Amino acid sequence: MSIIKKSGTFHREDQQDNPYVYVPFEVPRQSQQIEVRLKFDIGNVIDLGLADPRFTDFPAMEGFRGWSGGFRDRFVIRENSATPGYIPGPLYEGTWWVLLGLYRISAEGCKYQIEILIDEETELTHLPLPATKDEIQLSLEPGWYPGDLHSHTYHSDAWGSLEDLLAAAESRGLSFLAVTDHNTTSHHPYLKAVSSPLLLIAGMELTTDFGHMNVFGAKDWIDFRFQCFEDIMAAVTCAHALGGVCSVNHPKEGGPRWQFAFPEVSCMEVWQAPWANRNWESLDWYQQLLTKGKRITLIGGSDRHQPGWPDRGPEALQIGSPTTWLYLEDASLSSVLKALQNGWASVSESPQGPFLNLCYGSSKMGETVEHRPGVSVEARVNGAKGNMLSWWTNKGLLFTQPLESDTCCITFDLEGSETFIRAEVWAQGEPLTRRLEQVATFINAGLAPEGLRLEQIKAHPYRLALSNPIYFKS
Repeated sequence: MSIIKKSGTFHREDQQDNPYVYVPFEVPRQSQQIEVRLKFDIGNVIDLGLADPRFTDFPAMEGFRGWSGGFRDRFVIRENSATPGYIPGPLYEGTWWVLLGLYRISAEGCKYQIEILIDEETELTHLPLPATKDEIQLSLEPGWYPGDLHSHTYHSDAWGSLEDLLAAAESRGLSFLAVTDHNTTSHHPYLKAVSSPLLLIAGMELTTDFGHMNVFGAKDWIDFRFQCFEDIMAAVTCAHALGGVCSVNHPKEGGPRWQFAFPEVSCMEVWQAPWANRNWESLDWYQQLLTKGKRITLIGGSDRHQPGWPDRGPEALQIGSPTTWLYLEDASLSSVLKALQNGWASVSESPQGPFLNLCYGSSKMGETVEHRPGVSVEARVNGAKGNMLSWWTNKGLLFTQPLESDTCCITFDLEGSETFIRAEVWAQGEPLTRRLEQVATFINAGLAPEGLRLEQIKAHPYRLALSNPIYFKS
């Protein structure tokens, strides 16, 4: 048994030089448990993680043992159990590293203290590795299914467990769910072991000050310590090699904004949380990228940090708000990843819709077709009576038209010069008034993003659904 103490002071110059700090400590042979405790000055934010002797400079391929960001100030790890966010496994003899992320450092500097306890008694929560279970064989007929592609549990910075999150998702009628905890894969073994009627996608949100990126379906952890565009592409290359699909997340004020050029990834999370949370900024950038010739799958995600179960929060803040609809050929991870890569996706305000789907003859959203004389683009809209449909191409907004019934099939005749076409459903009349009143309540209750004002929201169309584009050959 031993206790190791480390201390020092961080300054903003340290943060600017490298936002990640590696504090070494030695683990003796045959150690059974490591506990780490962190203290630092009030007014600062330091993220916390752990790496074993196999860890390397970016991009590391192995040796990562967990990350809790600023959510925890202590953790414990053993061979067969660990604090959520951390990965059980062998406690190798040699030099380990306490990982620190200098997220916010005050002008006065930040004093810190670290205690590392080897084989000392602990009262900290630690989850045992789950027992291996036979995979549940789900069955889906080919078709459109609702789900959520962005969620968090107590494996990162939410209070709720995986079971809490799944109960919430089931209660909202979702068919699939991606669990994307920040910078860790500690939740992945539990996804494989849990019993659920949902199609579950093991994800990870690479979370930095320079922007956030989801990885869906990768077989292992991806190093999140990128600091330049070349690092981003290295992380994307690694994700692809591990079978994953990547998405740039919520590139807007408070998202945070994406600080780099748009990388070669399949998706963009254009709609995160309620529409009023400045999602028009992400949509504007998406439209610009399409106009420049990019082909990117538009998706949404609630980014729900599950508080527990039952979830007593407003439905507009719960899992499934917004909902991403995917065209799935079957109930498999490969079908989800194929839909994300192909653009077989649409986003609605909630699992109740409205549902928006475009087609061009037999071609679906996301597909590339030739202009054909006499063939119109068709929009099918369910659950949007009294609202408005808008059409967009590389020329911008073309026109809007009212939706006069709850089941609409509307055609649009093309000029032949379009490089893409997509559609949106906008709230009008009483549905718009009701949503603006709810947003005002959120703002007054402190549930809205900092600085968001009702006047900003009213200055933009209030979207209820977004399609993906159909692309046209030049």
